[in-house]
Amino acid sequence: WMSEYGIDGVFVQRFGSQLAYPITRDFQNELTTKIRSASETYGRAWAVMYDVSGANENGNNVVALLERDWKYLVDTQKILESPQYLHHNGLPVIAIWGLGFADRPGTPDEAMRILDFFQNNPDPKYRAIVLGGVPIFWRERQGVAHTAPAWDDYYCALDIISPWTVGVAVSDAEVDNYYRNTVIADMTRARECGAEFMPVVYPGTAFHNTDPSLPFNGQPRRGGRLYWRQ
Repeated sequence: WMSEYGIDGVFVQRFGSQLAYPITRDFQNELTTKIRSASETYGRAWAVMYDVSGANENGNNVVALLERDWKYLVDTQKILESPQYLHHNGLPVIAIWGLGFADRPGTPDEAMRILDFFQNNPDPKYRAIVLGGVPIFWRERQGVAHTAPAWDDYYCALDIISPWTVGVAVSDAEVDNYYRNTVIADMTRARECGAEFMPVVYPGTAFHNTDPSLPFNGQPRRGGRLYWRQ
């Protein structure tokens, strides 16, 4: 379907809460193998995205968990030998979602240690371009973001900054206002940091399936018009 409809590739998410337990970690490893195989069969790109949610469960620590898992993927699953694994500026891409969110694991120091592992690893085979999935108001450190100024150093050290904006707008006017009032300034700040900027666009969203008391169609897709306005 991805090949047929022109979708170039996917991030396969590896949640901290899954990697923290052997049974769910093993399932994720099998899933990663299947995604690699499908990507190579149909010429799609793929890359790993870590979601740090739950990374401190079961006696784990977010820094050690991500480092251990990346070494496993590189050394044992040999994912970087896949010709379809996504590269940018000569390095494999790794995404890390959730650092900087107030309800997710990770301190500013731990976040910088994770970045150092991927960006400056003494063993070149573990180095990667890091895309950070950050809070929507990362610059102002408001909303769901941590408020400590030390987080500014982490955001600015990312190779690619990608704010999580799902749910930010419903109408065309709200999309336009968000772009004018936030995205333009986000892009300016990213350039000042020497980082690239990758916005998130979404077709619409709702959480009715997980909580039936919530609206069935909370943020309507409007036949694709919400997506295309973004």
